[in-house]
Amino acid sequence: MAEIPEPKRPKLPDPAHYSESSARENLIEHVFLGELLRGLWRKNIRDLEVLRPEVDSGGYDLALEFRGLTRHVQLKSSYRGARRADVTASVKLLERPSACILWIFFDPDTLSLGPFLWFGSAPGERMPLLGEKIARHTKPNAVLKKKPTVRRIASSPRAGSQPSKRLTKSSKKWSGLAPPARRGFP
Repeated sequence: MAEIPEPKRPKLPDPAHYSESSARENLIEHVFLGELLRGLWRKNIRDLEVLRPEVDSGGYDLALEFRGLTRHVQLKSSYRGARRADVTASVKLLERPSACILWIFFDPDTLSLGPFLWFGSAPGERMPLLGEKIARHTKPNAVLKKKPTVRRIASSPRAGSQPSKRLTKSSKKWSGLAPPARRGFP
């Protein structure tokens, strides 16, 4: 009788991705900024400013300023193959012109970045509303209560969801790259 091979199960990522998630998020942010600045350097664009808030109260992780245009960016990250289907964002992000959410996926072994999901609008425009789906605390030791100023944004359309209320695959549109004739954001 033929032996039935056992199905391959995906390898679970290193537990450090969970236990040291703050350190990992900082690492992903630094790798992302390094790759962004390297790509701009190669295009002879050297006047991008990277700004970070001292206090995490504005709903964004960093601001990128280029020739008078500032884009406030909320970064999210997940390893490729993670089961997470949505991210959360503060409604305070809506107060920032040109704000966006960039969800960075990475290889859990090599930490190489991509693909990216993006939620936002064109440079200079306010981002779309985040929707009405209120987020809840997700930490195991937290009392499950709603966070009224935080919304959940899905990574893919669900029954009844509007495409504008989800993250979409990113190419260059997250950063607002535009043809040279148009004033844009690198």
